[in-house]
Amino acid sequence: MSGHLGIPGTPAAAASHCSLADKVAWLRGRLGATDEAIETHFAWVFLAGDRAWKLRKPVRRDPMDYGTLDARRRGSEAEVQLNRRLAPGVYLGIRPLTRTADGRFAIGGDGIVVDWLVEMRRLDRHRMLDEMLTSGRATGHEVDLVV
Repeated sequence: MSGHLGIPGTPAAAASHCSLADKVAWLRGRLGATDEAIETHFAWVFLAGDRAWKLRKPVRRDPMDYGTLDARRRGSEAEVQLNRRLAPGVYLGIRPLTRTADGRFAIGGDGIVVDWLVEMRRLDRHRMLDEMLTSGRATGHEVDLVV
């Protein structure tokens, strides 16, 4: 893929230097009115339709180092590899977030890779343990299964 090196002064360099805020704003813009974005210390998770998309933040905190694009790719690959064993059918893979020289983002597009997204099937929020505990629907059986 030519132009992906990000050589200063080239269109690839201009496209690759985008902020986390730029990426988050674009991903938020793709969400429908009933979907949501969840921010954690290390990532953003975007719920859109039947998918969940996880974008790691470029942070370095012990024990995680996502400060580089390559580190975020490796972390995403490791997450999918581990969690596919624990939740088969939920973790679909990783997809590149790309940006063209004129600034257009795409998931898996023709531009240069500016970040990596973990693609997952969206789970029913009402069946999450925290939601079940808050609403009083969790029984001792559900809690025992988690423990």
